[in-house]
Amino acid sequence: MLISILAISVYNSLNSISVMRNFANEGFVADTLLASKSLVKANTESDVLVSTAADSLESHLFGQRKLSAKYMKNLLEKHRSHIGCSVSYEPNADGKDFMTFQSLKNVQANQHPERAGAIDAYNFAENKSQTPINTWVENTEKGRFLCYFERVLNNIFVEPLVGTEYYEYYIGVKKNFAENKSTETLITEPYVYNNKTLMVEFAKALVFEGRFVGEVAFDRDLGYIHSMLNSLKSYPESEFFLITKSGKIISSTRFPDAASLSIDDLFMDSQGEFVKSFLEDKKGKLLRNSEKAAHVDFAKLNPLYRDILRNITNDSYESDKTLTFNDNTKNTNYALTCTPINPGNWILVQIVPESAIYMNLNRATANIAIEIGVAILLLILLFLFAGLFTKKIKFAMETTEEFAHGNLTCETQFVPQSSDESNKLLNAIHLLSVIFCKMLNEIKKSGDKLSDYATNTNSTAKEYENVVKNFDSATSEIVQLIEHLKINSKNAYETLVSLLSVSFDAESLSQNGKAQLSQTQKSMQVLSEKTQSIARRFSLIEERIKGITNAMEALKSISSESALLGVNASIEAGKYSSNSAFKKIAENIASLSEQTSIQTKEISLTVNDLRSIAEDGNTDLNEFSNDINSSKEELSLTIRNLDSSMKNIENVFPVLNKMQDDMSEQNLYVTRIQDSVVFLNKSAKKSATLLRQIDTMRETLNATIHNIRSELSKFKTRE
Repeated sequence: MLISILAISVYNSLNSISVMRNFANEGFVADTLLASKSLVKANTESDVLVSTAADSLESHLFGQRKLSAKYMKNLLEKHRSHIGCSVSYEPNADGKDFMTFQSLKNVQANQHPERAGAIDAYNFAENKSQTPINTWVENTEKGRFLCYFERVLNNIFVEPLVGTEYYEYYIGVKKNFAENKSTETLITEPYVYNNKTLMVEFAKALVFEGRFVGEVAFDRDLGYIHSMLNSLKSYPESEFFLITKSGKIISSTRFPDAASLSIDDLFMDSQGEFVKSFLEDKKGKLLRNSEKAAHVDFAKLNPLYRDILRNITNDSYESDKTLTFNDNTKNTNYALTCTPINPGNWILVQIVPESAIYMNLNRATANIAIEIGVAILLLILLFLFAGLFTKKIKFAMETTEEFAHGNLTCETQFVPQSSDESNKLLNAIHLLSVIFCKMLNEIKKSGDKLSDYATNTNSTAKEYENVVKNFDSATSEIVQLIEHLKINSKNAYETLVSLLSVSFDAESLSQNGKAQLSQTQKSMQVLSEKTQSIARRFSLIEERIKGITNAMEALKSISSESALLGVNASIEAGKYSSNSAFKKIAENIASLSEQTSIQTKEISLTVNDLRSIAEDGNTDLNEFSNDINSSKEELSLTIRNLDSSMKNIENVFPVLNKMQDDMSEQNLYVTRIQDSVVFLNKSAKKSATLLRQIDTMRETLNATIHNIRSELSKFKTRE
C-alpha cells in the first residue's frame, strides 16, 4: 500500500515536471512573440508614415517642391525613431527642373536663391546643409528634385539624394509601379546609404495622373533596431537574429558586425567568433570577395548559425515550436524559436541557453526530488518499526533453517524462564547444536590430521614426480649435448679441410702474382726505352722548328729590303728611264730574289725532315700506346690475382674464428655433461629417501581412518 502511494507520488511529480517544462517552452515562445510585436509596431509606424506622406505629396503637394521639402522635414522631426527621409521626382516630372537649377546657380554665385523667379526647392534660407553648393549643382542633374533630410545627433540637414540609379529604395518602387503594386510599401534589404548609415528604408512610389513621378521614403537606422533587440531580451543570455526571408541579416545581437550580410556567408572560427576575412563592403552591402575567399579553408570554419538560419528561411522550422541545438564552440545547449515580422517580410529568431529557460524548472525538480527522498526515508523507518514485532519469530525460523543446512555456529538467543514456544524451540536447537559441535570437533581434529597427512603425501609425491622429471630432463640434455659434440666435431673437420684448401689457393695465387709482377717489370723497361726514343725524336723536331724560324726571319728581312728597293726603283724610273742608280737597284732586287729562293728551298727541306720525323714519331707513339695497353692489361691481371689472394687470405680468418668458437662450444658441452651426471646421482639418492617417506605416511593415514570409523560408530542411524 505504502509502495503504491509512493509510486503515485513519483508519477505525479514527474508529470508535474513535464507540465512545467512545456510551460517554460511556451513562455519562451510567448516572449519571442512579445518581442516581435514591438518590431511589428515599429514597422507599422513606418509603413503608415510613408503611406500618409505619399498620399499628401501626390494629392496636395505635387509640384510644390519647397512645401514638399518642409512637410518631409516636419515629419522627420516628429518621428525621432527614423534617421532620415527623402522625396524625389523623376527628371522634370513637374516641369520645374530649370527653375530649381537656376536657384542652385544663384546660391553658387552668392546671390538670393529666388532671384529672377528661381525656385528655392530646398529652402536653403532655413535648412542647413553639410554638402558644398558645387556638389549640389553637380549631383542634382540640372535641377531634378532630389531632397534628402538626414538626422545627425539633434540636428537635421538637407542633402542631395544619391543612388537613384542603383539603390533599391528607388529601383524597387519603380518596379512596383510597373507591376501595378504602387500601393504597397517597399521595405529594402539592409544597406549602407552613401557610405554613412547602415539602414533599411520604407519607400513608396509617387503616382500623379497615372504616371510614376518619384518616390518618398523614411529610413530606419539599424543601430536603432539593434538597440531595440537588446532591450527586448527575455533573459540576460538571450541572442536575437533579425533576418529577411530572402536571406539577409538585418541585425544580430550575437554577431553585431554581420548586419547586411548574406546568411550563406555567416561562419564562425573555433572560438565562436564571426569570420569576415573574406568579406568586403560593396555599395553599402557586406559581400563575399572571391579572391579572398579562394584562400580560406571553409571546411575548417563552423557553419552552425548559417545552417540554422538557412533552414528558418526555407520554412523548415515552425514559429510556435521550441527547438534545441548544441554550440560546440561554447559547449552549451541552446533553445531556439522564431516568428515572422509583418510588415517587413522579416523573421525574428531568439536563441537562449536551455539552462536559462529551465532555471525555475530545475529548482522545482530539486524540491520534488527532496520530497520523494523524504517519503522514501519515512517508508524505510516504517518497515524497520514493523520488523521489531516479527524479529523474534523470524530469528527462530532462520536459526532452524541454518541448523538444517548444517550451520551450527548461529547464536540461539533465548530466555530460560520464558514459556514462549519459540524460546523452547530455540532451547532444543541449542542443546542439539552443542552435542553436534562436540562430535564434529572430534571428527574435525581427525580430519585435520588426515588432511595434513594427505597434504604431506601429495607434496612428497609431487616432489618425487619433479625429481623423476628432472632426471628425465637431465638424461635428454646429455643426449642432446652428445649430438652437439658430434656435429661440432664434424664442423671442425670440415673447417680444417677448408683451411687447407684456402692455404693451397693462396700459395698458388702468390706464385702467379710473382710471375705477373716480373712480366710487368719487363714491360715497364720496354716502355721506358720507347719513351726515350720518342723524346729524341721530339728533340729533332724542335731543332728543325728553330731552323724554320731562322729562315722565316731571313725571308722577313729580304721582304723588307725588297719593298724598300721597289720604292726606290719607282722613284728613279720616274726621273729617267736609263740611269745607273736604277740599274743598281734592279741588281739588288735580283740578288734578294735569289736569296729568297735559297731560303725557300731550305724551308722545304726542313719541312720534309719534319714530316719524316713526325711519321716516325707517330709510328713510335702507336707502338708506345699498344705497349701501354698491353702493360695495363698485364698490370690489371696482376692486381686481380693479388686481390684474389688477399680475399683467400681474408677468408682464412673467419674459418679460424669459427674453429675457435666450435672448440669453445665443445668445452661448454663437456662441462654441462659433467654437471648433468652429478645431478643424476643426487636425484637418485633423493628418490630413495622420498619413497621411504611415502611408506611412513601411508601407515599413518590408515590409522587415522580407523579412528574416524570408531567415532562414527557411536551414532545410531536409520538404515
